[in-house]
Amino acid sequence: MDVTVKEKTDKKLKLEIDADLAFINLLNDRIWEQPGVKFSAYQRRHPYVGRPELVVRSSNPNKTIIKALDHIIADCQHLEKKVNRILK
Repeated sequence: MDVTVKEKTDKKLKLEIDADLAFINLLNDRIWEQPGVKFSAYQRRHPYVGRPELVVRSSNPNKTIIKALDHIIADCQHLEKKVNRILK
């Protein structure tokens, strides 16, 4: 998964992320759960060409995205434990 910084300021971060829209949507949802988020959205300029771009505006967009990713990882680990218990 490639990530390119398209724009970066103290309050805004725009990333181009080579990932499917399901993951980008999940990340966007988790970003909105973080405190201090003013704006978060993604777009793909064309459905078949180009990569999704995620724009986040917050008091600290770097920290906001990292916290959102940490929550996704924790959710996946929790699900993995539950599935392992069921399948053993």
